[in-house]
Amino acid sequence: EVIKEILMKRGSNITFHETEEKVEEQDQGIALLDKWKSDHETSTPPTFLTIETTSGEINFYEVKELQTKVPSQIIEGIHSATVNSTVYSKNAQGEWVEKVQPLQKIINEHFKLKRLYKPVWAYATAGLKWGMLIGVILKLLDTSIGLFAVDAGAGFCFLIAIAVCFLPKIGFVAAMVASFMMGKYYNFNFFMAGLSSAAIGAILGCLPGMAIGGIIGLSKKDKVPLAYDFDPEQDAGFTKAVLYPLIGGAAVICFYFFTFNPWLMKIMSQ
Repeated sequence: EVIKEILMKRGSNITFHETEEKVEEQDQGIALLDKWKSDHETSTPPTFLTIETTSGEINFYEVKELQTKVPSQIIEGIHSATVNSTVYSKNAQGEWVEKVQPLQKIINEHFKLKRLYKPVWAYATAGLKWGMLIGVILKLLDTSIGLFAVDAGAGFCFLIAIAVCFLPKIGFVAAMVASFMMGKYYNFNFFMAGLSSAAIGAILGCLPGMAIGGIIGLSKKDKVPLAYDFDPEQDAGFTKAVLYPLIGGAAVICFYFFTFNPWLMKIMSQ
């Protein structure tokens, strides 16, 4: 709901109004803010935010609405990237704290908001993250297959150690136990192998993933809804989102397979 008021900032940021009507609206805004806080005392996490509208009003949103409601508000011109937003949350002591920041910063952190202003770049950066994830998974599987070829028991333990890392709460402890068992029975450093494999997979996968994301973004650019204040000059083009990542990714992959990997195999065989 749109709340027509101007929030009074406590301390040195107090705003004075010339008319009784504006003062009354301000008091109503503070009361609504306090009510919102009291209604969310038991929320987990108890976080919400306010965003200025282009007409100077203040809208209240829950964090989940950044992905659902706010995009349509930006498309309709209710909000713009240049306005301010205030995030309200609780600290470790249970006290409410607020953080004022430009809406542009929040836009850059959420894919559904970012693609309203930079559709090509939003898909390219999303592709980079997916490329890293897929690269890590593939490289860990490759390492597992290599271990299976040498010792099936070691390969199986490596897969188990990777799997238990994702167990909630006990993942780290379980991974430590699995690493100890591998070190004791197979003379194998799980953490060194796992971290190095994950790092190599992320490096090999990020730039190709970015290039694929950029291609998807270019294909969707004219189909996805855009912000009313969308500026084409702010978005990435083919060169930045596709060509550079593609060239960089090809160079990294060639270096790995034709230079680094042969050198590594030579060192390990000695």
